[in-house]
Amino acid sequence: MTAATPAPAKLNDFAILRRLARDYLGRRRSTLAIAVICMVVAAAMNGLMAWLLGPVVRKIFLEKNPEMVVVLPLIVVAIVAIRAVATYWQETTLTGLAENVVSDVQRDMLESQIRLDIATFSDVHSGELVSKFLYDATLLRGSITRSIPTLGTQLLTLIAMAGVMIYTDWQLALISVFLLPPVAWVTGALGRSLKKSSQRSMEETSSLSRTLSEALSGRRIIKAYNLENHAVQNADTRIRARLKFILRAVRSRAAAVPATDLIGGIAPRNVSLRVAGREFSHGVGHAGERMDDAAR
Repeated sequence: MTAATPAPAKLNDFAILRRLARDYLGRRRSTLAIAVICMVVAAAMNGLMAWLLGPVVRKIFLEKNPEMVVVLPLIVVAIVAIRAVATYWQETTLTGLAENVVSDVQRDMLESQIRLDIATFSDVHSGELVSKFLYDATLLRGSITRSIPTLGTQLLTLIAMAGVMIYTDWQLALISVFLLPPVAWVTGALGRSLKKSSQRSMEETSSLSRTLSEALSGRRIIKAYNLENHAVQNADTRIRARLKFILRAVRSRAAAVPATDLIGGIAPRNVSLRVAGREFSHGVGHAGERMDDAAR
């Protein structure tokens, strides 16, 4: 009698990311390099656009230079066009990369399941396997298309914006340093909540797939014993449980950007406006530059 294959050890998040990068992203270095180049270009254009606010305020609104009224808008249009092209190629490249990775993962999942012995294979319900092939693969696709731009474009944009802030006014840039701990805390809390909700959503999806598979395959028994109401109620319970965790994940994901904007926007803009008003009232410095800092 063949002994059952022991269950594989559960990997932590970093081990899963290393395996994903080694086995699936590593073979597509050229595609990933194109996406990284597009991220760098898009982030550079974001920083350049932020820096250009200063000359626009100074040359057009303060100095009223008629030549800059034509030149600076053309520069803005060029920057926006380059950023749009870079963002487009980034999105299409990452989406294609994610689709190829998901296809490889699905193929490897099927191969690993088919090669299991009968006892181990029978321990897992077919509905759970179908859920992992379809729903979990969709989550993997979304993770690649969202996580890589977040770690790439947003991080590079943050570096570019920090450089612009330090170059424009290093004193006001120091305020952002004190905002890093609360932003990190909020981001970490939302990330933990999103991770927990996503995991529970995946579990409930597997349970729902198992329930639907059993209901559809056993519909003759359900009809014979008048168990229609029980089957519908059981499926409705699974659907509502899955929906609860999906909505919780949606709320956590939607709260990330507003929360960080709220923390990062109130203090720097408030200080910039106060400094601009004080310098303008005392005739010191350029209030327009401070207003530009507040706009950033």
